[in-house]
Order: sequence, then C-alpha cells, then structure tokens
Amino acid sequence: MSPPARTPSGGGRREDLDLVGRALAGESAAIDALVDRLRCVPRMLADRNRRMGSPLDEGDLLDVAQETAAAVWRKLPDYAGRAALETWVYRFAYLELMLRLRRRRRRPGSLEDVQAEPQAAAEPAAFEYEELHRCLDELPDDEAEIVRLKHYDDLTFEEVGALRSISPNTAKTRYYRGILKLRARLATQPGRVPEE
Repeated sequence: MSPPARTPSGGGRREDLDLVGRALAGESAAIDALVDRLRCVPRMLADRNRRMGSPLDEGDLLDVAQETAAAVWRKLPDYAGRAALETWVYRFAYLELMLRLRRRRRRPGSLEDVQAEPQAAAEPAAFEYEELHRCLDELPDDEAEIVRLKHYDDLTFEEVGALRSISPNTAKTRYYRGILKLRARLATQPGRVPEE
C-alpha cells in the first residue's frame, strides 16, 4: 500500500512543518489551511476500502474519517516534517481503518444485545468507567495512550509499536508501567478495592 501522491498546493516538507507550527500556535489562517489539507482523508479511506472489497459502508467510512482527523490533531505536535503532511496523515487513516475492521470482526454482538441488558447493571458500570477514565487521564500521556490502545482498540504490542513508532518492547514496558500506576490510583479511590 503506497501513500497518496503529493498535491501541488501542499508545498514541501519545510512548508508543511511551518504550517503545522503556525496551526499549533493558533493562527487562524494556518488552521483553515490545515483543515483544507485534511480533506484528503475521506478519499484515502474510500480508496483503501474499495481496494479491500468495500467492507465498510459510507457511514462507517465517515466515522473512520472523523476518528482519523481526531488522531491527527492529537498527534500534530509530533509531526517532524520527515514526510509530506499527506503521507504522515495517510498512516493514521490506514491504521484507523484497520482498527475499525478489527473491532468489527471481534464484536459480533448487535446494538439490540446491548440494549437488552438490565438498566440496573449499566449504572454501576458507568460510574466505574468514569472513575477509570479519570485515573487514566492522570497517567503520563505515552502510558495512557498505550493502555487505551491495548484495551479499547484491542491492539497487540507490535501494532501499538507501529502506531507509535516505537519498538514492541518499549510499548510493553510503557503499558505495564501505566497499568501499575493505574491500579495504584484506582486503589486510592473511596470505597474501591483493586482486584488481582
């Protein structure tokens, strides 16, 4: 799978790095230009989806495009200009598409199955999730993200490493360090006794 061709309007890597820097500094014109450059994401996803036999419908692709844009904006400070902006973004689009396909394969249940669960059982789980998310947000960003990728997106350490541009061993180390910190934080919550 090769990244999309460079668009003439994008300029070179130095211009891309400058654009990202200005957007991160809050410059309105740079943010608008960056949003315009990210309009390539739906085309990238549609093309890759078509090459894979169209496993996702338009609604799914729209969701993946939004997830890709969110991931790009979160990681924008990491853009170092080693590749053209669209090439860098393509990696996110591809990984988000693969995550969506993987989640779909691993979750055969339907929305009706979820709605059929008793309401009383859902309320404590919602509280526990809020507590977990709050404690997870207190972790260092690199550890929290790896814990999320492992548990929410069900990625392997190899996939996490590829996504974060680190070795699988580094991903594993950060994951276990994050889990230990998360357990310690959860243990200090009122009325909470950690299991395991």
